[in-house]
Amino acid sequence: MGAKLLIFCCSMLFFVQINAQKIKGVCLVGPFEEDPQEAPLSDIKGLGADWLSLSPEVSLDRQTLELNLAISPDAWTPDVEATRELITRSKSIGLKVFLKPHIVLSKHRSSGDKIKSQSTWRGDIEPINQKDWLLLEKNYRSFILSMASLAEELGVDLFCIGTELKSFIAERHYFWIDLIQDIKEVYSGPITYSANWDNFQAVTFWDDMDFIGLNAYFPVSSSKFPSERKVIRTWQGIISPIKRISNKKGKQVIVTEFGYRNVYFSGQEPWTHVGDGDEASAYENQSELLNAFFKSIWKEEFVLGGFLWNWNYKRLLDGNTDFTIQNKPAQEIVKGQFKLSN
Repeated sequence: MGAKLLIFCCSMLFFVQINAQKIKGVCLVGPFEEDPQEAPLSDIKGLGADWLSLSPEVSLDRQTLELNLAISPDAWTPDVEATRELITRSKSIGLKVFLKPHIVLSKHRSSGDKIKSQSTWRGDIEPINQKDWLLLEKNYRSFILSMASLAEELGVDLFCIGTELKSFIAERHYFWIDLIQDIKEVYSGPITYSANWDNFQAVTFWDDMDFIGLNAYFPVSSSKFPSERKVIRTWQGIISPIKRISNKKGKQVIVTEFGYRNVYFSGQEPWTHVGDGDEASAYENQSELLNAFFKSIWKEEFVLGGFLWNWNYKRLLDGNTDFTIQNKPAQEIVKGQFKLSN
C-alpha cells in the first residue's frame, strides 16, 4: 500500500509541474557524437525552450519481428546509451525531458516476411496472422517497458507509450489496455500517446492517458507560397474536433510534434521529408506556417504546449531544406513565441 501511495504522489507531483506553464519543447535529432556535448542543449535552452524531446529508435525486422536498436553512425535518433547521456545532461541544465520512442519499419522485403507487403510505415504495420501479432506484441512490450524503466530511473518528466502506431492500436485494443497498466507499474510519471494527425479521434485509450498527444502535421495550405492569414483560417476548422475530444475526455492536448520545412508547398503535406521543390530554400514558407501555428492552435487554452520538430545536434549546411529552424528566419519567430508563452 505504501509503495502504491508513493507512486501516486510522485505522479501527481509530475502532473502539477507540467501543468504549471506552457510546454515549450524542441525535438533533438542527430546524428549524434559518441560522447554527447552540452552545446546543442544550451542552444535549445537559449531558444527559450524548457523541454527536450528525445526519440530512441528501433527498427522492426519484417522477417523476424525483432526490434533492433538503430546503430548506424548517421542515425537521426539516439541509441539507448546516447539517450541516457542526453537525459542526464539535459536535466543538469534545467531542461525537462519527454521520452518518445519510435519504431521504423525495415524496407527490405522477402517471401519470408511476417508483415503484410503494403506496410511501409510504422502507422500501417500489420502482421500476417495471429501468431505474428502475438510475437510483435511480445517484442514491443519488452522494448517499451525497457524505455519506461529508463525513464523512471532517470526521472524523465513525460513518457510516450507509442508514436503513430495507427494500425497497431486499431487492431489490438486489449493489448494496449494491458500494456498501459504494465507501464504504470514501472514508470510513476505522466504518460501520453503520440497520435498521427489523421488518427487522434480513433485512439481508444485516451481515458488512460494523462494527456492527449498529437503530431500536428495537418495539411494547411495547397499553395506554393502559403499565406499566414489563410493558414490561420484553415487552422480554425482543424482546431474544432481537437477541442471536442479534449473536452470530452477532460484531457489537455500536447502537440508532440509540429514543424515545417523551408520548401515550396510546405503546408500541403507537412509530414514529408522529401518532395518537389526541395532544391529551393523557401524560408518565407517556414516562417509563414510557424507564425500561423503559434497564432492559432498554440494559443488555445486546452493546448498545453508542444515540441518543435526539429533541432539538429550537428549544424546542417546553409541553404538546407530540412525541418530545422537553425540559422533560418524562423528561428527568431520561435524564439519570440516561446518568450511570450510563459
